[in-house]
Amino acid sequence: MAVGVTQGTWCDSADQYKRWAVQQTWCARTIAQRDDIPAWWKAGPDVHVCCVRTYDNQRVCNGSYYPRLLEHLQTFRQKIDGPVVAMLAGWENHRRWTAGDYFPIFDHETAQRVIPELKQDGFRPFFFLSGLFYTYENEGRDGALIPSAEQYLPQYVVDEATGKPRRFTLNESNASGEWKRPFLRVLRRCADDS
Repeated sequence: MAVGVTQGTWCDSADQYKRWAVQQTWCARTIAQRDDIPAWWKAGPDVHVCCVRTYDNQRVCNGSYYPRLLEHLQTFRQKIDGPVVAMLAGWENHRRWTAGDYFPIFDHETAQRVIPELKQDGFRPFFFLSGLFYTYENEGRDGALIPSAEQYLPQYVVDEATGKPRRFTLNESNASGEWKRPFLRVLRRCADDS
């Protein structure tokens, strides 16, 4: 095991890891070339991330991708000539990566029609969950405060020094630019926790 600290974005770290990994013996052959991996694993589906919201050039939600989703997945399946599992992102009520107040989901009327169509055509979609944090403000996509965030305060990690919910900020970057996602981490309670 090797542990270290890197600089830059997660993409920089991934590139650094790849430069190391391809020199290892376990990377000498591709997955398709290896005989120690079962055929069923090699023939497994591609997990394809699809955002169900569309965005303008200012990264503000300007519509729903649900009406084009089936056509998109059919085209993708044809291109890779294999099964596709669609991981749907951006389905949350307020905006993508926003946990807690999920319902009603984004464009739920169209989703209720499209999801069964996807299943009927052999796709197995699932909704990507936001994890153990609650975004209360988003400076990037659909930037704004989330009105219902206050009702979840008892579930947040509390800063012992202040007695208030501890706030975190995740700076993200991608091809469309950088944005910040301030969030409160959700407290996981153990069964024996009093």
